Amino acid sequence: WSEWDDLQTGQRYRSRSVHQKPENGGMACSGNLNETRSCNIVDSEPCEFEEWASWGACSESCGDGTRLRARKISFLAKGGGAQCFGSLREIQGCHGDSCPE
Repeated sequence: WSEWDDLQTGQRYRSRSVHQKPENGGMACSGNLNETRSCNIVDSEPCEFEEWASWGACSESCGDGTRLRARKISFLAKGGGAQCFGSLREIQGCHGDSCPE
């Protein structure tokens, strides 16, 4: 058999040939001379995040509070690519105006 040749169509192909014809009452070779098989050609692509959204407003109008920003996964990993690691949300401390007495 020849080496497998990828056809870029999700298939691969190989061939073989008969080197000696039957003689003196011998039997002819049997079997196909060509073979085609399916193969899964899947490119590996890593997971990707979107950019972080802007920080939201502070939770408190005066004094200490928190604010939030978020992001989404824009593309899930494919074909054994690296998975997304990291948070989809971040919380940060913030300080509003001075509180009235």
